[in-house]
Amino acid sequence: MLDCSGVKSIMWQAKQSGAVGLQAVHLVGWADDDYVCARKLLLDGFLIQGAVLSNTAIEKYLKAVVRVRGLKFKRTHDVVQLYEQLKGNGFAPLHEGYLRILRKTYKMRYPDDLEPNFNVGLCQSQMLAELDASVFAIRSGFRFVVDHLNLHFFERSPEI
Repeated sequence: MLDCSGVKSIMWQAKQSGAVGLQAVHLVGWADDDYVCARKLLLDGFLIQGAVLSNTAIEKYLKAVVRVRGLKFKRTHDVVQLYEQLKGNGFAPLHEGYLRILRKTYKMRYPDDLEPNFNVGLCQSQMLAELDASVFAIRSGFRFVVDHLNLHFFERSPEI
């Protein structure tokens, strides 16, 4: 069950249970896995791969919020489009420039479809900082009985 009672935050908060709550918990759990792996890739210097997986993580977190809020989302990987559905309704502000970089970098997942002269510049420390800040901002609206992400950081991967 997704429970936000007792959460003290100026950011969005949600309380949901049942099928919607379960779907949100699954999305957040999968997003947590992608987040941890994206951090590892970025830390190891795999910037494109880390950025692509960062997009996937943020996408799943945003889809969880959309579901909890009772909204619907189209089948998309566009984090800017998902954020637009939430922006301005008490949802934590995210750095839109970072989301645009993720959207652009995600295109590199399909190199055969890239336009001629396609390019993107990525900074390792900035990508890590923006990923962490985005995940923190989004996850601040959730409180779980068992927090999957903390299991990654403190039990499985203390080096991350």
